[in-house]
Amino acid sequence: MTPEEQAFTTAVAATVAEIERATDAEIIVVHAGTSGGYPDVPLLAGIGAGLVGLIVLLFLPFDFAPWSVPAVVAGLGIAGGAAGGRFEELTRRLTSVARRRAQVTQAAAAAFHREAVAGTRNRTGVLLYASRLERLLVIIPDSGVTRAIAPGELYGVMGGEVTPLPPSTEGFVAAVRTLGVLLAARLPATHDNPNELPDEPRFLP
Repeated sequence: MTPEEQAFTTAVAATVAEIERATDAEIIVVHAGTSGGYPDVPLLAGIGAGLVGLIVLLFLPFDFAPWSVPAVVAGLGIAGGAAGGRFEELTRRLTSVARRRAQVTQAAAAAFHREAVAGTRNRTGVLLYASRLERLLVIIPDSGVTRAIAPGELYGVMGGEVTPLPPSTEGFVAAVRTLGVLLAARLPATHDNPNELPDEPRFLP
């Protein structure tokens, strides 16, 4: 675990534990590096780099050996493809907002089942799924939560069902605290309030 992940874990776990003392809801945080493979991005980046290199070569006022042009274009294409697979900002620029949103929504739904969010005794789990590359945050409540809080109100305090991911740990914790205030008001803790799911966030690649 990196120092950044450790700091995030410490802050989020403490915040979730504090919130859950005041509510019967169970908050589960999953933090993914990315929610999609985007296999076409390296290909697009490689083609783009190769085309740019070819255009530059065509307009340079120098003579080139015939073999050098395809060699340079191929080399730039390989380098561009490698960069497309490594740099998150490039991936964001080469994919649409709608596509990234769909990937994150689908991955969040899978995480809801994989992390047993629906496994609490009274169905009071709330998943917060954060995806770093796409910079999006998804909230998925279980049925026990939506019986106590209208989905519109629940999503409203977070800014929507799918919202921009806060860029810092402090911003993320602030968003969780805002959610916690609503949960405590609408789904307050009862005398029987066990901690059914881990408070620590789960990290995915």
